[in-house]
Amino acid sequence: MVNATKDMFQKYAVFKGRTSRADFWWAILGYFILSCIVGIIAGLIMGTNTDPNTTNPIVTIWMLATFLPALGLEIRRLHDINKSGWWVLISLIPFVGSIILIVFYCLPAVNEGNNY
Repeated sequence: MVNATKDMFQKYAVFKGRTSRADFWWAILGYFILSCIVGIIAGLIMGTNTDPNTTNPIVTIWMLATFLPALGLEIRRLHDINKSGWWVLISLIPFVGSIILIVFYCLPAVNEGNNY
C-alpha cells in the first residue's frame, strides 16, 4: 500500500503509461487513509464549524494538491484496460458515470493490442 501510494505521488502529473489493478486499489486505499488523517488534523487545528457554507482551508489545500496525482492514477488505470483517459469525464454524469468508472477500474488488464 505504501509503495503504490508513494508511486501515485511520485508520478504527480504523469498521464501516460499504465497502472495495474492492484496498484490502483492500494493507492486509492492509501489516499483515503491519508485524506482521513488530514481531515482529522484539520478539524483539530481549525475546530469544527457548523456553517455549511464555509470550508476548512487545510482540507481545500489537500484536495487541490492531490487532484492531479489522483487524476493521473485514474487515467493510467484506464490505459491499462485499453480505454482512453477521456473516459474519466463520464463521472460528470451523476450516479451512472461513477458506477461505470468503478466497473472499468475493476476490469483486468488488456495486454494484447493495448494502445497504451
